[in-house]
Amino acid sequence: MRASLSSESLSVQTVENYLTALRKMFVVEDMPAWSPNLRSKTAIRTSDTRYFVDPAIAAAAMHIGPNDLMNDLKTFGFLLETLCVRDLRVLCGSH
Repeated sequence: MRASLSSESLSVQTVENYLTALRKMFVVEDMPAWSPNLRSKTAIRTSDTRYFVDPAIAAAAMHIGPNDLMNDLKTFGFLLETLCVRDLRVLCGSH
């Protein structure tokens, strides 16, 4: 049985404290917003994107395995994106 939290049950400060702890433990990393044109003042993403350092963490937290992912290709796509971003950041040395 999975526990669910309503958005009203956690204060903003509590969430910020959790995120700080997760960053310090290298569980999550933020990728800054970016712009494809170096001279453009407008970023495509206006806020950072947060990724688990390993998509297996997300799969384990959701209690899902390979069969679940094959039946939910949207979630599979999100986890694949996280995997690709992780590998690219490691290869580029931008972690």
